Amino acid sequence: MSDQDCDTTLMNADARISAVSSHVLGLLHRGREYHIRPEDVPFVIGRDGELCDLCIANEYGSRRHCVIEYRDSKFVLRDRSTNGTYVQLGRADNVRVHNETTPLIGQGCFKPGQDFRSDDPDLIHFVIRDNQR
Repeated sequence: MSDQDCDTTLMNADARISAVSSHVLGLLHRGREYHIRPEDVPFVIGRDGELCDLCIANEYGSRRHCVIEYRDSKFVLRDRSTNGTYVQLGRADNVRVHNETTPLIGQGCFKPGQDFRSDDPDLIHFVIRDNQR
């Protein structure tokens, strides 16, 4: 998949996510959409379907891999895992977040447990929407 295809995927995800409060984090994973408002956090991602809001099928992911929180008027991803979470903001390079927190800014994608390419089907795409624009 080319960078242009990845951008198209993100724009399509962006177009489908509507916000009802001032800040909404839209997630798209394997065709399923999630709309997370500040009052919906913590939002847990991991392998354990009973403990997590978004369940992943990834052997490198932890049972409770990472959590989305809302701090200082920003959505942040806090990694709580053994293998880390790989995050890409916009067109920047992927970075590994391990037992730390990173802000989710604009749009991008991440994958719990292992690095990825833009055509990886297990990516979790995200977009931040602000209705006050």
